[in-house]
Amino acid sequence: MSSLQTLYETMLLNPAQKAMIRNALARLNKMKHIFDKKAHKLDDYLKACGNRDNALDKMEDAFRNATKGRSNGPVELEVDIDGFKITIRGAVVDGKVKIGTAFIP
Repeated sequence: MSSLQTLYETMLLNPAQKAMIRNALARLNKMKHIFDKKAHKLDDYLKACGNRDNALDKMEDAFRNATKGRSNGPVELEVDIDGFKITIRGAVVDGKVKIGTAFIP
């Protein structure tokens, strides 16, 4: 169990603190899913970005910009991020983007 999970489960936290920890855990899990799978072929992209946070931020920004004006629903598209052609699968939910996975085909 991660230290954040332990903190979340064992301490008395207010709802805002719990939400912040839930969001941090979800982001860590998303980065693990996207960047730890060699089949996603994102090693060079990750190196170019410097770290996972920057890499995911750039993906989210690109996905958000590419889906502006779309209605709710699943989305799969290819975006160019700093010269890397990355396929992103996710969804638009109430105007917000949710990345499910990303990879270089």
